Amino acid sequence: VGRLQYSLGPSSYVGAIATDMEAGATFNRVVGGDLSLRVGERQRVTGMVLLSKSRDADGPARNGVAATASWGYNTRRQSIAAFVEHYDRDFRMDTAFYNRVHVTSAWGYTDWSFYPDPKKHAWIRRISPFVFVQAADDRTAGGDERVIVPGVRMSFTRQGFLRMDAIAGHERWQGARYPLRRPRVMG
Repeated sequence: VGRLQYSLGPSSYVGAIATDMEAGATFNRVVGGDLSLRVGERQRVTGMVLLSKSRDADGPARNGVAATASWGYNTRRQSIAAFVEHYDRDFRMDTAFYNRVHVTSAWGYTDWSFYPDPKKHAWIRRISPFVFVQAADDRTAGGDERVIVPGVRMSFTRQGFLRMDAIAGHERWQGARYPLRRPRVMG
């Protein structure tokens, strides 16, 4: 495994990686690059591309691609984030962990923070409604996935907090569709 990284300034860099694993006629080689850019004080953009070439002892060589991109924006009042990823069916990286291949997915998140007047409500510091959405096309599992999580977080004095949300949507496993319905409360 080899990794190079070059700073482009405060909190920004470009990098490259190369890995090689061989055992007899079996091999797995991966090359790629990544980028993380701080765009002003409030935004960040990241991306990564990996190319793999693999062969098992009893099969032909296969090539695969993995790629991700993200964007984030943060202020005291609002946070927004978006992420997209794609993993080919034949992508393989023996020196790393990744969740699954043959999938393309994306998610988005936003929250808004409200700060009640401490003279009127001294016990509550912040109220943050939020929503998270995710969609995926999982070709191995045989279909799409959809999830939405709306909720609210509240921060209180003395490090107290309360989070209430609900998960709704569906996921796939071996061609079957399974509904997701789950209210949650954490504090």
